[in-house]
Amino acid sequence: MIGEGRDIPAADGMVYAAGGRSRIRVVQDYFRVLTVSEGKEAGIVVDFADDHHDQLTRHAAERLSLYRQEKCFESEVINGGDMLGWLEKAAQ
Repeated sequence: MIGEGRDIPAADGMVYAAGGRSRIRVVQDYFRVLTVSEGKEAGIVVDFADDHHDQLTRHAAERLSLYRQEKCFESEVINGGDMLGWLEKAAQ
Protein backbone atom coordinates (compact mmCIF):
# COMPACT_ATOMS: atom_id res chain seq x y z
CA MET A 1 0.00 0.00 0.00
CA ILE A 2 1.41 3.32 -1.05
CA GLY A 3 -0.33 6.21 0.66
CA GLU A 4 -0.94 9.79 -0.36
CA GLY A 5 2.15 11.93 -0.77
CA ARG A 6 4.42 9.10 -1.90
CA ASP A 7 6.17 9.42 -5.24
CA ILE A 8 7.81 6.36 -6.80
CA PRO A 9 8.42 7.28 -10.48
CA ALA A 10 10.17 3.97 -11.26
CA ALA A 11 7.04 1.96 -10.33
CA ASP A 12 5.66 0.45 -13.52
CA GLY A 13 2.95 -1.78 -12.11
CA MET A 14 0.31 -1.78 -9.41
CA VAL A 15 -2.42 -4.10 -8.18
CA TYR A 16 -5.33 -1.82 -7.25
CA ALA A 17 -7.29 -3.69 -4.61
CA ALA A 18 -8.27 -0.65 -2.57
CA GLY A 19 -11.82 -0.31 -3.87
CA GLY A 20 -13.69 2.95 -3.58
CA ARG A 21 -14.77 5.35 -6.28
CA SER A 22 -13.27 8.76 -5.47
CA ARG A 23 -12.06 10.34 -8.72
CA ILE A 24 -9.26 12.17 -6.91
CA ARG A 25 -7.94 9.04 -5.20
CA VAL A 26 -8.20 6.87 -8.32
CA VAL A 27 -6.34 9.42 -10.48
CA GLN A 28 -3.66 9.97 -7.80
CA ASP A 29 -3.16 6.25 -7.38
CA TYR A 30 -2.98 5.61 -11.11
CA PHE A 31 -0.53 8.42 -11.77
CA ARG A 32 1.90 6.86 -9.32
CA VAL A 33 2.40 4.19 -11.99
CA LEU A 34 1.97 6.50 -14.99
CA THR A 35 4.64 8.99 -13.84
CA VAL A 36 7.42 9.37 -16.40
CA SER A 37 10.68 7.72 -15.43
CA GLU A 38 13.84 6.99 -17.39
CA GLY A 39 13.42 3.79 -19.38
CA LYS A 40 9.72 3.37 -18.56
CA GLU A 41 7.42 3.16 -21.56
CA ALA A 42 4.16 2.10 -19.91
CA GLY A 43 2.53 1.43 -16.58
CA ILE A 44 0.19 -1.46 -15.87
CA VAL A 45 -2.53 -1.31 -13.24
CA VAL A 46 -4.65 -4.35 -12.41
CA ASP A 47 -7.93 -3.33 -10.78
CA PHE A 48 -10.19 -5.96 -9.27
CA ALA A 49 -13.94 -5.75 -9.82
CA ASP A 50 -15.97 -7.37 -7.06
CA ASP A 51 -19.13 -8.94 -8.46
CA HIS A 52 -20.33 -10.36 -5.13
CA HIS A 53 -21.52 -7.25 -3.31
CA ASP A 54 -23.76 -4.65 -4.97
CA GLN A 55 -21.97 -1.60 -3.54
CA LEU A 56 -18.51 -2.90 -4.46
CA THR A 57 -19.80 -3.79 -7.93
CA ARG A 58 -21.05 -0.21 -8.37
CA HIS A 59 -17.72 1.19 -7.17
CA ALA A 60 -15.79 -0.96 -9.66
CA ALA A 61 -18.14 0.15 -12.45
CA GLU A 62 -17.63 3.80 -11.50
CA ARG A 63 -13.84 3.34 -11.52
CA LEU A 64 -14.05 1.83 -15.00
CA SER A 65 -16.07 4.85 -16.11
CA LEU A 66 -13.34 7.13 -14.69
CA TYR A 67 -10.63 5.20 -16.52
CA ARG A 68 -12.52 5.53 -19.79
CA GLN A 69 -12.93 9.31 -19.30
CA GLU A 70 -9.21 9.94 -18.80
CA LYS A 71 -7.56 10.45 -22.17
CA CYS A 72 -4.20 9.13 -20.93
CA PHE A 73 -5.64 5.81 -19.70
CA GLU A 74 -6.24 2.79 -21.88
CA SER A 75 -8.58 0.35 -20.19
CA GLU A 76 -9.27 -3.25 -21.04
CA VAL A 77 -11.71 -5.59 -19.33
CA ILE A 78 -10.32 -9.11 -19.09
CA ASN A 79 -12.74 -11.99 -18.56
CA GLY A 80 -15.65 -9.58 -18.67
CA GLY A 81 -18.09 -12.42 -19.33
CA ASP A 82 -17.43 -13.63 -15.80
CA MET A 83 -18.77 -10.35 -14.38
CA LEU A 84 -21.93 -9.50 -16.29
CA GLY A 85 -23.52 -7.52 -13.44
CA TRP A 86 -20.41 -5.36 -13.19
CA LEU A 87 -20.29 -4.65 -16.91
CA GLU A 88 -24.00 -3.79 -16.98
CA LYS A 89 -23.43 -1.20 -14.23
CA ALA A 90 -20.37 0.13 -16.05
CA ALA A 91 -22.44 0.69 -19.19
CA GLN A 92 -24.98 2.85 -17.33
